[in-house]
Amino acid sequence: MEKQASRIGREIVRGGEVAGKKKISIDKMMKAIEQAASQALSDDVFPIVKEAMQENIESVVYGAYTPKMYDRREYDGGLIADENIVGQMDGKLRLEVRNITPPADGPGYTTDKDLPAVVEYGTKSQYDFYDPDKPAGFANPRPFIEYTREDLNSRKKELSEIVAKRIIQNLKKTKF
Repeated sequence: MEKQASRIGREIVRGGEVAGKKKISIDKMMKAIEQAASQALSDDVFPIVKEAMQENIESVVYGAYTPKMYDRREYDGGLIADENIVGQMDGKLRLEVRNITPPADGPGYTTDKDLPAVVEYGTKSQYDFYDPDKPAGFANPRPFIEYTREDLNSRKKELSEIVAKRIIQNLKKTKF
């Protein structure tokens, strides 16, 4: 991020000018940079993270097996549903994205468990649920969060450039 900030600084600040204006306040400029970065993370990066998580849920979770004892909720309140993948800024230019899918209600479901964690790490025993005489594929780990992190780590440069572009756009419009 420091390299990006340096590049942004060179592009925006030329001989003491910012977007054609002289004598800027560094504090105001830093605040503008932080606001633009925060906005970029929320508005531009979060949808990319959500989409990557949804792609991994589709392949790693839903692609692992076809359930025979229950119906998946999928886009209707399930792991992949938009409303269950939420992003929040932590106040320090860090976007935290979580899957908050609640367990399904009803007998035999994981009502007392953290559903995303059960899916990510698997269960202690493949006999925790349903019929103890029939082991189920749902007991195995399906690490959609880990795979999403790996996907995003491979895209760091692209994501940094998105944030840098937003910062430059906002700084050019900002009055200091």
